[in-house]
Amino acid sequence: MYQDCNCMCLSQETGECVGTVVNVFDNGGNDLLQVMLYTSSDVPDGTRKSKPAEAGVSGHLAWVPFVEAIVPDVNMNEREMRITPPKGLLELNLRLDERSKKERRELVRHTPLCAT
Repeated sequence: MYQDCNCMCLSQETGECVGTVVNVFDNGGNDLLQVMLYTSSDVPDGTRKSKPAEAGVSGHLAWVPFVEAIVPDVNMNEREMRITPPKGLLELNLRLDERSKKERRELVRHTPLCAT
């Protein structure tokens, strides 16, 4: 079944397709969906269908627990999962600072902890 979930569209209750499942991980407890989230320019125009998984798709990866409370509906015929994520779940791994990890580390190193 896990292979069948790959490339499925994740849509919120509004019908907006927010991303595509790229992998499913069985970690012994609850399974996790690895999802490539769409940026606003990636969302398919009104079709609510998933985009093909391509190497060049932009967006970031998010982890979504594959539990009934968050993924209550899975429609295999439509290749769509309806999700009801808690607030902030899809934004957990958003990187708002575009600087490299090294640049961010240098910034922290040179920032005083307390002003005297």
